[in-house]
Amino acid sequence: MITEATGVSIGVLVLAVGGLLTLWWRIDGLVRSERTAREAALKEEREAREKADTNDGLARAVLVQSLQAFQLEVAKTYVSAGQLKEVRQEVAAGFERMEGKLEGIGTEIKRLSIEVAARPGRARTDRS
Repeated sequence: MITEATGVSIGVLVLAVGGLLTLWWRIDGLVRSERTAREAALKEEREAREKADTNDGLARAVLVQSLQAFQLEVAKTYVSAGQLKEVRQEVAAGFERMEGKLEGIGTEIKRLSIEVAARPGRARTDRS
């Protein structure tokens, strides 16, 4: 006879197996869809190669021309990593110089305010 504990254990086991099967089903579906997409991409690539092979000379000339145009556009438009690093360093150095100057101004303002406050015969007037 099945006791309550055995029934609960069987229920938990069935639930766990069902969860594992569902997880397996989902993963299998993702793998299959990825495989199908990869096969479709390979098929398209193969067809493109076959088509390019038929017009190889013209296709190569067009590809070379497109690549050269792209390289020229990149050279005109984009900045190299080295140039970007150099600009960052210059900006950082500028901020550091500015920080030093601001600290110097703050120190000078403090010094002047102490000097003015310490002058003899200087009476404060309250403006309310």
